[in-house]
Amino acid sequence: MLQRWDPIGSIRAGGPADEYDDLVEPVLAAASSGATAASLGSELRQVLQDDYGLSRPEEECVAVARDVLDGLRAGNDLPPR
Repeated sequence: MLQRWDPIGSIRAGGPADEYDDLVEPVLAAASSGATAASLGSELRQVLQDDYGLSRPEEECVAVARDVLDGLRAGNDLPPR
């Protein structure tokens, strides 16, 4: 999902496939602890600002977080909401 989102355009530009691997562990940890789409989206937005120097709209980050959480739940990797 993070590669499909590609917030900095690295994957589309032919960059490394592991560009967003540093986001996986924090996303999974937040999701496992019962994060909401809003809280996970806010965390994603902060990481993008801190680690990549990139500002993305809050609504975009929340939508991505919702997709991530829904995908993890569909795969039975998280408890139902």
